[in-house]
Amino acid sequence: MNRFLIDTNILTFFLRELLDRNTENLLQDYSNQIYISSISVMEFINLVQSERVKSKKIDKENLTKMIEEKLGFTILYGQNITLKSWKNCLWYPSTTTRTTV
Repeated sequence: MNRFLIDTNILTFFLRELLDRNTENLLQDYSNQIYISSISVMEFINLVQSERVKSKKIDKENLTKMIEEKLGFTILYGQNITLKSWKNCLWYPSTTTRTTV
């Protein structure tokens, strides 16, 4: 069994099917253990909420559950409460008001 720590870019490219075949196979091989830090997950949540990352594979309502259960990746938590708080923040509301000075 091999262990790999991936970052936000790898997760994003994987879900958008932009990785090369070898890397994709490595991430889908269940004999490998894939880890991602909670900071990378926070960055990913930010990208999804800002709509800078879009994919039919992304479950916006259950991002951490999707990463852990559907993809089979292990999230490495620094502080569990931090990630839970972060994912409940709305960073990019669907309607924005701009003011000009």
